[in-house]
Amino acid sequence: MNSRRLSLSPYTLALLATFLLAALLRVYGMNWDQGLYLHPDERFIAIVSSERVDLPPLSDLASLFDPAHSPINPRRDGPDGNPLSFAYGTLPVYVQSVASWVVNLVADKDYQSYQNIYRVGRPLTVLVDMTTLLVVYLLARRLAGRYAGLIAALLYGTAVLPIQLSHFFTVDTWLTLFVTTTLYFAIRFADRRTTLRAIALGIPVGCAFATKASVAALLLPIAVIGLSELMRATDRRVVIGQLALAGIVALGVFTLFEPYAIVRPEPFFADISTQADIVRGHFDVPFTRQFVGLTPGLYEARNLFLYGLGPAFLIAGLVAIVWAARYGWRRRDLTYVVLLSWVAGYGLTLFLTEARFLRYSLPLVPVVAVLIGAMLGRPLPARRNVLRALATATILIVTAIWGFGFVSIYSHENSRIAASRWMFNNIPAGSAISVETWDDAL
Repeated sequence: MNSRRLSLSPYTLALLATFLLAALLRVYGMNWDQGLYLHPDERFIAIVSSERVDLPPLSDLASLFDPAHSPINPRRDGPDGNPLSFAYGTLPVYVQSVASWVVNLVADKDYQSYQNIYRVGRPLTVLVDMTTLLVVYLLARRLAGRYAGLIAALLYGTAVLPIQLSHFFTVDTWLTLFVTTTLYFAIRFADRRTTLRAIALGIPVGCAFATKASVAALLLPIAVIGLSELMRATDRRVVIGQLALAGIVALGVFTLFEPYAIVRPEPFFADISTQADIVRGHFDVPFTRQFVGLTPGLYEARNLFLYGLGPAFLIAGLVAIVWAARYGWRRRDLTYVVLLSWVAGYGLTLFLTEARFLRYSLPLVPVVAVLIGAMLGRPLPARRNVLRALATATILIVTAIWGFGFVSIYSHENSRIAASRWMFNNIPAGSAISVETWDDAL
């Protein structure tokens, strides 16, 4: 009887090691705040999920069809008769609620309660970001081969910003997955137009808008694909039909995960309008005053350089964007136009916004990693291989150093918890402590 020993190539081992390393960096320190919800957006989402999303018993399923009182509508009417506000899409909350319900079937505690939502939400976020890592690999491999895919995966897997945001149950990581998947499926649709690929393209688009509605820039790369296909098609009616199908699928998926935005759109659009006024600086709130007077673009670049990505990733990314524009133009390669249209469209959105939170930059990071991978992983003349290998190693090592340096903070008690502990131990009982009006008190 013959037996064949399982053997893996060095490339396959490196790829598996990349995914394992990325997973470890994301799960390490997951309970970083001891369940106290020190991230305000995560806390808000946990409150909404625990208090406004509750599946009714089978005998009361009819209540789901009343948007003003539905137990799963976060924007249902409050005690004062006015719709409650929810700044995000309901897809992540619904997925977490269903996952918590499944876990509750075998658990001895309620994972849909406020105290335990993070125990389900954060692992889901890790799973979502690991899926983004897979799409990054596939997208870079499609552009420039498997070594480009490995480089892009290593960069994204060890970059600080995705690692940090994977430790929170917030919407940024979810949105990034759906944006990156949309770009991948758009390129694959252009490679070979089929009905199945049109359907595949529509799914992440619907998911993206059901996660965070302020992602209109995602329509730009889709428009690029659509116009390109119309220009080169022999029968434009087929292309129009396939694009219409993708749009119908996107609308259907959006309706599935944001049903009350369809049947009762006024609260949904009121929340979008409010958030738009906040990010444009038209509506004053305390948490955006820190950004007043900052130079657009330079503030984000400085923080990405020092903290979010590190110098190697950011500099290589800027070079890769310029390279991709020249390379794509010379080759007349639509794939680079699609990716750069997203970078340009979403980058302009960030440039014009008044709220400059670093997490808003996350949807750009996978694409930049892909472009770096394509730049460094494409075939070159032999005389340039040594220089390219040196540049690649430097970028990967420095980015990994930044990532491991960031993760090291999880080996220590959170500073806010440590400060609170010190206050309990050292400040006499009955003392008065002043805090900012809009802030989390220690």
